[in-house]
Amino acid sequence: MAIQIFDEFLREFEQPLTRFVSDSVTNLTSAVSGPLRVGLMLYIVLYGIAIIRGGVREPVMDFAWRSVRLVAIVMLATNAGTFQQHVTDLFNDTLPREIGNAIAGSGLSMKSGQPFDQLLNKGIEVATKIYEQAGLTNIAPALVAAILMVFTAAAGFLQFAIMLYAKVGMALVIALGPIFVALALFEATRPFAEAWTRQLANFVVLQILVIALVGLMLTTVVQFVDKYGANAATGGQLIVGAVAISAILGLAAYVALQLPEIAGALAGGGASLAGRAMSRSLTAAALTGGTAAAAGAYAGSRAAARQSAAAIRTARSGGSIERSRAG
Repeated sequence: MAIQIFDEFLREFEQPLTRFVSDSVTNLTSAVSGPLRVGLMLYIVLYGIAIIRGGVREPVMDFAWRSVRLVAIVMLATNAGTFQQHVTDLFNDTLPREIGNAIAGSGLSMKSGQPFDQLLNKGIEVATKIYEQAGLTNIAPALVAAILMVFTAAAGFLQFAIMLYAKVGMALVIALGPIFVALALFEATRPFAEAWTRQLANFVVLQILVIALVGLMLTTVVQFVDKYGANAATGGQLIVGAVAISAILGLAAYVALQLPEIAGALAGGGASLAGRAMSRSLTAAALTGGTAAAAGAYAGSRAAARQSAAAIRTARSGGSIERSRAG
């Protein structure tokens, strides 16, 4: 009987995650709708009057195109349906699914845990066939089967955990979307909107990488199962097959751990890379600031000491002159 652990879990996990994103987007769009619409209207009216009166030198068409862009941003940030269609569905479903299917095949999907179940079932299948050849006086096949099961479970659960991380991260970033889309209105706050977009790209790339890795592992493991597991008749073939499949699954587990960093590097704004860079920057700034402060304090103390010494010498020389005059 095939195991459906990942598929059943993901099916239950998707519902509250989708509901959280939908409710958050609806609430935030309602909260920012009034202020953004009023602010945009005042900006267009006042800036248009300034252009008409000659207070601002700018072509009317440039102002018109900028106004259209601002209206589009406000509509996206204040309309929950539009945001769901053009942001949530695009980044959370369409892009990962279409690109992932183009890379790994149409049978894989981030909405289903079946690929992970297939990977786990393939490992269990070959481990079971190896275990059946064990006996009271021949425990080597049982040990080989146990090792293979460990690698199969580790690879499957690690890849599934990375996928859940990508889905939760994407949900949190999208849930805050209306605020960051609204920040694109102003030049000073536009970098926040750009950083938010980079994070969207980061999690999209991460989901695509997970799909590609699972597809690669399924193809490779099936090939090794067909070659060694299903047709293994000797102890040597059992060991070779188990070692080969375990090595592939161990490599998959290691690569899965690197996927968030790879996605961050490709998207140009991964949380892990940004955190490391920020940590290094803060450390360097602290060291530089501390060194500069110490050097400044040392220089200041030396300057104060020199001034004090000069004042003392002046006072002493003045006293000597007065005593010589009195004499």
